[in-house]
Amino acid sequence: MKDIGVLLFLGLMGLTPDAMSQNVFIGTWRPDAQVFSPTRKPDVIELANSIYECRSCSPPYKIKVDGHDQTIEGNHNYDTLSMTVVDDRTVTKIAKKGGKVVLEAKVLVSGDD
Repeated sequence: MKDIGVLLFLGLMGLTPDAMSQNVFIGTWRPDAQVFSPTRKPDVIELANSIYECRSCSPPYKIKVDGHDQTIEGNHNYDTLSMTVVDDRTVTKIAKKGGKVVLEAKVLVSGDD
């Protein structure tokens, strides 16, 4: 009986490196430079009269918020963008490059005044 316990223990110890290698938290973590930077200026966007304008984007753009693909000139990440109003504080954004979706995002505006 003692031999079975030892064999079971050794078998479980042999599985530990395999189990640990599947952990998503192991590895090198780097912050996404597009998400946060203490020196980055805040985004300047406006949604009024069904027109979404991003003045701080490079290059700046204005599109209709009607759920249809709108052409974006000069952006190397995507060539069309569609936006749809979900509610008073939420819009969805879908960007495509060559007809393939490269970004889906939900933009929320804080209720703080």
